[in-house]
Amino acid sequence: MKINKVQNKIFFFLCFWLIIASLYYAPNLIEGQLLVDRDENIVSRAAKYVIGIFFLVAYIIAYKDGRALIHGILLGILLIVFAIVELSGYNVTFGFDVLVVLLSFYGMIYIASRFNLSEIDIFGKIIIYSGFFISIISYFEYSIFESILGGFWDKTGGFRSVSTLLNPNNLGIYLSAALILLFFSVNIKFKIKLVIGAVVVGALFLSGSRTAWFSLIIATLFGIVYRGSGAVNVMATLRSLFFIASIAAILFIFFYMSIFSITDRMSDPYTFLLRIEKQFQFLYNFGIDYLYPDLRESRVALVSESGYLHLINSLG
Repeated sequence: MKINKVQNKIFFFLCFWLIIASLYYAPNLIEGQLLVDRDENIVSRAAKYVIGIFFLVAYIIAYKDGRALIHGILLGILLIVFAIVELSGYNVTFGFDVLVVLLSFYGMIYIASRFNLSEIDIFGKIIIYSGFFISIISYFEYSIFESILGGFWDKTGGFRSVSTLLNPNNLGIYLSAALILLFFSVNIKFKIKLVIGAVVVGALFLSGSRTAWFSLIIATLFGIVYRGSGAVNVMATLRSLFFIASIAAILFIFFYMSIFSITDRMSDPYTFLLRIEKQFQFLYNFGIDYLYPDLRESRVALVSESGYLHLINSLG
């Protein structure tokens, strides 16, 4: 019974942190400080990792999960190895940062794996309504923040909303997650879904994130198959896709006629194809040297767009 109370507290604090996290970089938005270096705002950057470690430790204690403890120790050892390599004069900063993220946040994944249906529903609704709220902030950003964020937009090639998530792709991925949960939710009325969906899709356009659109489409298609246990309801799927496409088309036309040229980047495949080409080049050049850590970052330019490949390249 005592453990159950502790587990309930962990769930409560995780939900509370999820709400805070969606607004974490709101001060940066208000101040227009969106281009930050690695060493800037070190306190706020470190705070989220400390909180992540707290959830990991709390999970291990509450659930007495030895597997999570072993994983945490192994990641910690690997992190120490990277720190030693870095201090030896090699540049493995990115790999070190990725390991910090993994160590800090994978405890939350363990916690989520223990959710019951009621907790999943609550957690999903927090993301949906948080997505709706930060989408509204995107519209304010779009309409009245020119004087504050004009310099940032110039450096990123035109208007791209960041809302309270510091980066356009961060915003786009968060909104995509909210849309996926909204799409598959059975406890939200259709009219409310319509309003939230329209607002969030519009903000997704404002983010200019093609990565987010790709993730949304792929995850939705997999979700449709998974919900049907491998069998797809063709008519239900077509109706849902038509509904989403209709909203997207209306919003696309609206933004196309607006003062910002946010559609230029969405329809330009150059940078997307360039990233794909670099990663295929990385795989094409595979040789025996790939089995060793790329301590001098001789191949880093080919994997700079993929966190997964970058970490693999760092480790060998």
